[in-house]
Amino acid sequence: MLPCIGEKFSLCVPEVDNKEALAKALEIGEFLSASPYDLIGVAIAFGADPAEAKKALGVEILGHLRRPVATFLARYGKEHGYEKVERELLKLYQAQRGNCICPVGPIAPIEGGYVVQRPYGIYVCSGGGCREVAPEPLAVYEHPTGCMFYTPPLVLADQPIAAVANALKQLKVAEPDLVAKYLLPGLCRDLWGVYIP
Repeated sequence: MLPCIGEKFSLCVPEVDNKEALAKALEIGEFLSASPYDLIGVAIAFGADPAEAKKALGVEILGHLRRPVATFLARYGKEHGYEKVERELLKLYQAQRGNCICPVGPIAPIEGGYVVQRPYGIYVCSGGGCREVAPEPLAVYEHPTGCMFYTPPLVLADQPIAAVANALKQLKVAEPDLVAKYLLPGLCRDLWGVYIP
């Protein structure tokens, strides 16, 4: 499936079936024996209604949760193995509607597999395993328009994908176009996280 990102970098807003997003998140929580407090941010990030998610998970929590998907992947990846947790997180994309993929966190489906940022690097994975495409994770920082790199200095919003890919080459990313279109928008969304009213 194609990414929703065109010629310029942007943070797309996915069309989502919020009931399906919550149902998939609850399945994942059960499968991984995840804490409801870890799961709620993931569920909302992928489109679940915050009030419904709080009710279903039985948690009373308010405020901003930063990096909910990356935190979940790091915590449960260490416990259960990254590929097992990644396969589960990919199921949340099934709740997206529309004809393109809108990356949500540090993982996004691509043709024949997925691209993911783990705490120690970036990988492209398929049925035959995973290969490293960057030796270190990308550090993105908040900017009023979305997010930015400090080194090299680049505010990402509305930049041509070619310029973003060029910055990624400087950061030793082996597949910069793929990372710019499929992974980076999700990293930016996850950086800001979700707000739970």
